[in-house]
Amino acid sequence: MLTYLIQMTEGLLLTAVLTGMLFAFAGTRWDKSGMRIVQAGFVSGWVAAVLLAVLKNYTKLVDSGLWNLRFVGTYVVGLLLFLLMLVPVIASRAGRVGERLQQAGVALMILGVTGYMAPEPMGYPSTMMLSVKSVISSDYFFRMVGWLGGLVLMMLLAFAMYKVLEALDKPYATVVPTIGSIFVGAVLLGLATRALITRRIVPAAKPLMKIAVFASNNNLLFSCVMGALALVCVVLLLIRSTHVQEPYSNPAQHRKIRAKWRSRRRWSTVAICCLVLSLLNITAIKAYNSCEVELSPSEDFELRDDGCYIPLTQVEDGHLHRFTYTSENDIGIRFIIIKKPGGSAYGIGLDACDICGETGYYERDDQVVCKLCDVVMNVQTIGFKGGCNPIVIDYSIKDGYIIVPFDTLLEHEKIFTR
Repeated sequence: MLTYLIQMTEGLLLTAVLTGMLFAFAGTRWDKSGMRIVQAGFVSGWVAAVLLAVLKNYTKLVDSGLWNLRFVGTYVVGLLLFLLMLVPVIASRAGRVGERLQQAGVALMILGVTGYMAPEPMGYPSTMMLSVKSVISSDYFFRMVGWLGGLVLMMLLAFAMYKVLEALDKPYATVVPTIGSIFVGAVLLGLATRALITRRIVPAAKPLMKIAVFASNNNLLFSCVMGALALVCVVLLLIRSTHVQEPYSNPAQHRKIRAKWRSRRRWSTVAICCLVLSLLNITAIKAYNSCEVELSPSEDFELRDDGCYIPLTQVEDGHLHRFTYTSENDIGIRFIIIKKPGGSAYGIGLDACDICGETGYYERDDQVVCKLCDVVMNVQTIGFKGGCNPIVIDYSIKDGYIIVPFDTLLEHEKIFTR
């Protein structure tokens, strides 16, 4: 349960905070017609996220990396429109058309960040089924409780941020979303750099690799920055609520003003509780839930003239098996094998990935997890390129053995010398 609560928080915190900020920006500027454009972006983003989650987990029709690049492109276009129309000279000349462009920009940003961040969290109910005996079980029930709890927490945080920022003066409802939008844009571009390098669309130059690794390994830092930005807004509203000086002409108006500010303080309290719980989820609770993991020891196998021979009977239990071939340079080249559920196929790859390096994978609650970034692998996709999946290697199955040639392992020897 805690695992999925943490993963939902990690996966959706940036999206939730930014969505609340952008809705507050829209709500302080535009009428219902403008809000409908923003709402269309919100709905489109979540429909796309759910659809991609379904297609990714039940078909082979979706190239996640390509779709991620599209969503980053969508976000960047939206950000440029949003920022362009904040320039007074341009906005005044553009008039009503400029306002519509900015509304479209906000909608595109919400669509882009949701489409990029949300598909994996929305696919967790499906990946849970791969590691439980039945959906009608206490194990699956508690995992779903964690998943739903994380989803509700993020939705509540987004709405609380909207209420808090909308209650502040218009300058705050402009400056804060602008800072948040630029920051999230920088994060998405860093993650897109990783995808571009992985696909060899851009060369793996050292500066780009540093950007990609930094973006991939600092989700906690990014979440804390957004959380701090949100917390500043809450504190500002709480301070302002202690110095309310709105004029009133009769007791009824006075009561109405007091009720309004009581409501605002309550939403501030909700926002603080959500932020504190979210940050606890991804720090202290996560540390408690996933203490330092030692990789399981390598298992024995046969060495023949042409490669490593692993009997099928040794790896047919559906659990993760780790093997190490020691090269002539005394470098241990690790690879993993796991039998995929529901069939006779095997997931085989190096015990390393292009982004996280040779830190390796381990098994947790019948799931394969990257030790460095704690990303849960979809077992069905092990053996395919992309994301944090193990690096693909050549192998064959013959006469009851999985055969991994020496050559294919030696091609990747440098990965285990870093």
